[in-house]
Parts: sequence; structure tokens; C-alpha cells
Amino acid sequence: MKRILVPTDFSKCAGKAMSYALEIALHTNAEILCLHSISPYEGVDVDGSGLLWIREYQEAKAKTLNTWVKKFKRDARFKELNITTKCNIGFTVTDIKESAKSFNADLIVMGTTGATGVGGMLFGSVAGGVISATTTPTFLVPISAKFDILNNFALATDFQNQCSKESIEVMNDLLNAHKQSTLKVVHVLPEKAKNPPTQKEKDMQQKMKGINLEFTYMHDENVPRAINNFLDVSKTKVLCVISHHHGYLHKLFKGSTTKKLAFQAHTPMLVLFD
Repeated sequence: MKRILVPTDFSKCAGKAMSYALEIALHTNAEILCLHSISPYEGVDVDGSGLLWIREYQEAKAKTLNTWVKKFKRDARFKELNITTKCNIGFTVTDIKESAKSFNADLIVMGTTGATGVGGMLFGSVAGGVISATTTPTFLVPISAKFDILNNFALATDFQNQCSKESIEVMNDLLNAHKQSTLKVVHVLPEKAKNPPTQKEKDMQQKMKGINLEFTYMHDENVPRAINNFLDVSKTKVLCVISHHHGYLHKLFKGSTTKKLAFQAHTPMLVLFD
């Protein structure tokens, strides 16, 4: 992993994401780009009485962004990390997508406000919009999450799609950063269904060479409930999912919009792409 993009609105959620990104960068030697997006309508009053020239407003925001970053670099552990900033005028989701592309980001790390569990809805549309718009692996960090070198990972899968090579590399880097040698793989089936053929396990293991996979099967008609139970029982700290059109991620979120993300309130989620 060489490059991490961290979008920020200077909130506590964004601060938590930045803290997490710094820890990842420390263990992967990745450089970080902090991005702040300014709405084209921001800084302009409707009646014009408090009009701020957009260029001046952008410069002021850029200074705020640099000050925000400096607060994190006060920590001696992060002083040597390569952190740059970028302040754009544009719509947030599009700006994040385009910035990730131009920066050639391997990973986007962004904050979320949390939800009521897998099957709940993300409060805020930016993270959901980013997941829908980009194919860059995206790490969603709830405000209550805390980086721990011993955090273990689980991948929820339906075996229908495999991660891209880029996603696998990112997941492997994150596992190494957390000193984890095993990735738990959980598959939820209808209550009366049989476990899938072992060939599917072999195919996944072949695809993810270098990662030790530990397979678990759960039988439940309610997929989100089953995954919640698995996270609790296994004490999993990071949930990984593979996003593909009308696939497993879509099943997780049915009942709401596919542009919203559902996840365990205290569990960071790594969204990978096929």
C-alpha cells in the first residue's frame, strides 16, 4: 500500500478516520493525502450581504486543513509520515472519487457516525455515495472505533464474486498492519441449505494466496442478523465485504437504499471491490 486518501470535514468522525489512517500508514509506510471538499454554494449568502469571494474562502479553508493536519503530526510517531493536503471546490462524493483516481489511492479511509448494526442505515449519504461511485477499497471508521494492532478481520461472502487483485493486496497490507495471519470467512445460508462445495473454498484460497483463510458457515434466513451474531461471538473487530452489483452487499442492505451502508455500530468496515 503506497497511498491513502482521507476525506475530512473537520468533524470528530473525520478525526477518528485520520487517526486510523495514520496508524495504517505507520505500519505500511504509505503517504496520506487529506482532502477537504468545498461545495460550490458554500461561503455565499443567499442575499449577498455576507458574500465571500470563493477563492478567498478556499484559501481560508486550505489554511484550516493544514492546521487540522498539524494537530495530528504533533504526535512524535507521525512526524516523519508524508502527509499532503488538497482543498477543492466541488461536490463531495464526486471530488472524493476523482481525487482518489488522480492520487492513485490504494485506500480511502473515511469516518462514519455509526448505525444500529448490520441491517441498520448509515447516518449520512457521503460514505454510501462514495461506495457507489468508486472502485477504490474504502475503509469506513465509526467514531467509536479504536485502532488496535491485534484487531482481527472477517470477510462476509456469498462466493459469487472474488476480490480484485488490488483489493486483495490492500486487505493483505491491512492484515499485516494489524499483525493478523488469518482472515475469517463467513458465509450465511438459508436455514435448511447445505454448505457450499469445498471447491469454492479452494478457489478462494487460490485467489487469496498468502492469506490464511478460516471458513465458517451459518444458517439463518436473516443475513444481517447472522453476521451481527458472528461478529459478537467471534469478537471480530473489522468486517470486510465485497461490493458488486446486486450481490452480497446488496442483500445486506435490502430494505433500505443500496447507496446506504449497513454495519455494526462499533465495527470498522472495509469495502472491497471485485
